[in-house]
Amino acid sequence: MFFEKNSQALLRGCESHRYLIGQLQALEAVAPFECHETTDGQFTLKVGDVFLHDPESPVREAKVVIRNQCETGPDRLHLVIGLGLGYLPDELFSASPGKLVIYEPNLPLLRFVLENVDLSDMLGSGRVWLVAQEFDLLKRLRKQLYAQYRLDVLALKGCAFLLANEIPALMEKITALELDRVHDFKTGEAFHFKWLEQFFLNCPAFAEIDTADVLFERFAGKPALVISRGPSLDQAIDAVRDLSDSAVLIAAGSAVRRLWEAGVTPDFAVFYDANGMQEQLHGIPQAVLERITFLVSPFTQPCCYETPSRGKLLFLGQNNGQFADWLDKTLNRPCQRIEGGGTVSLIAFQMALAMRCDPVILVGQDLAFPGNQVYAGGIPLQLNGQGAMALPANDTLYAEPETMDTVTGQDGEPLPTLKAYKSFIRHFEDLAVQNARSPAPAQLYNASLGGARIDGFELKPLSDFCGQFSRWKSPFALPEIPLLSDSEIQMREHALLTGLTELQAKVREAIALCGQLGQAVQQAQGQQAGESLIGAIQSANRQWNQCMQDNPFIAFLLLFELMGFRERIHALSDPKALATEGQIALLHMLSACSDILENRACGWIETARQGLVERKSLTINPGATSVGTP
Repeated sequence: MFFEKNSQALLRGCESHRYLIGQLQALEAVAPFECHETTDGQFTLKVGDVFLHDPESPVREAKVVIRNQCETGPDRLHLVIGLGLGYLPDELFSASPGKLVIYEPNLPLLRFVLENVDLSDMLGSGRVWLVAQEFDLLKRLRKQLYAQYRLDVLALKGCAFLLANEIPALMEKITALELDRVHDFKTGEAFHFKWLEQFFLNCPAFAEIDTADVLFERFAGKPALVISRGPSLDQAIDAVRDLSDSAVLIAAGSAVRRLWEAGVTPDFAVFYDANGMQEQLHGIPQAVLERITFLVSPFTQPCCYETPSRGKLLFLGQNNGQFADWLDKTLNRPCQRIEGGGTVSLIAFQMALAMRCDPVILVGQDLAFPGNQVYAGGIPLQLNGQGAMALPANDTLYAEPETMDTVTGQDGEPLPTLKAYKSFIRHFEDLAVQNARSPAPAQLYNASLGGARIDGFELKPLSDFCGQFSRWKSPFALPEIPLLSDSEIQMREHALLTGLTELQAKVREAIALCGQLGQAVQQAQGQQAGESLIGAIQSANRQWNQCMQDNPFIAFLLLFELMGFRERIHALSDPKALATEGQIALLHMLSACSDILENRACGWIETARQGLVERKSLTINPGATSVGTP
């Protein structure tokens, strides 16, 4: 009766519900669940021997759960375990302006409820998501947690009883999400200014580098080897060589060296990191690099842009999407995104999928240290006194201490690994699920024998593929990918120069606003009425928020200062605290932001502008060279 109405509401709320709706539509006729009228005239469902709702008063039960199990507010993310007949999410939707994620893994029950209960107002609101699989739940929670929403978990007694065997493992994974968020936050905080500085240093090169979109769909149905530098690469190297004329070879940056040592040159090399690139490229002959097309990110260490290569293409990611958004707007062309996921190997894998390669085979993707070997080529694991991995750095190896952990191997055995690698495994497994759901999924294999178990990939020695694919290319002779024309390069130079000039002006405006708002708050401090100070703080905060909304790139420049300020303000509930600590927090934030904009951003932008001015005077005709031809 209501299924179509609820389905349309879900799609209005978020297009991501389409897969779930398809699952529900594919169900055969669902037998009705046993309904019982409650004492207060509502209804409850009986599933087996369990009542999902209180037989006396389902609404009262929902109100008690909300009161005891969560806090309400616009910054809250409420995870409701079990939809039931919708009493709990409906009451919570009215009680809190936060966002709701409802997890109901029982598809027949979910179909029955959506058929018989009109939840369309709530489901179409844009702040409610309905999920039935753990994969979708964790993906949604990750997105909201990374946006600084604060999580609480609610469940009715009946729903918790039915999911009692699943909830403990689920809560462990949710806890792991939060640990990932903290780790990624610390990583982002550590690299934030380096990414920004290197983005502007690389900016002049963006005029002549096309985006990796030109590769998308280009190798449909062709096999791809995604090659990393794990220990298992050594045993697979002969098979890589044998397959070099029948598969696209995509190397994760540091694997290029091991391939070169073995006499193999990849077609593409992906470089992502903000440092360590000089070590990865050190000593590799120019004649080898000139046969490889580099895929680089906007904030990759600049030496990757300066190193001779066959050609370079820019990939734009979901991570730090403000870089990509600014480039899209400045150059007036939308480009597709590659999710980061924290490691270059994930990006290389996604590039293979974007190229429509099939099958896609992971090589050297151990994500663990079998036999206490860290990398191919015989680099052993070494620990410092604190138990962290501490390899000796040299000209060809960038190294710094990294936290250790254990992971499950392919035979169920525990293997030493890095803490970060565990999250990389989850990302690979998530991508495998996404691939399986796509209209034309690629076959996925893992030829990294002896490494970590990665669900969703069939384990198979690389040698088994030798002779299985037609020899469709001479090594390095890929379809042509034309470079940008002179006129296109000149238009991009002009657009980038204009965009940087506009950004520079906005930065100056933001610096001036910092000073104006700071003065307004300080002037209000001298007034006796606390309300005046609070009003000045709130007014300054509104103006500053509006400035950041209008200038998302500037907001990204100041990301961690703004996040720290929000954390401090969230903790202030009473007016007296807002009038004292809130004032201190706001003045500190404005001063710190002004300093960053004045002493960092202005210099970076001017460096990029000068680089473009110099480029414009030196631009020459690049001729008919193209990426992908010998």
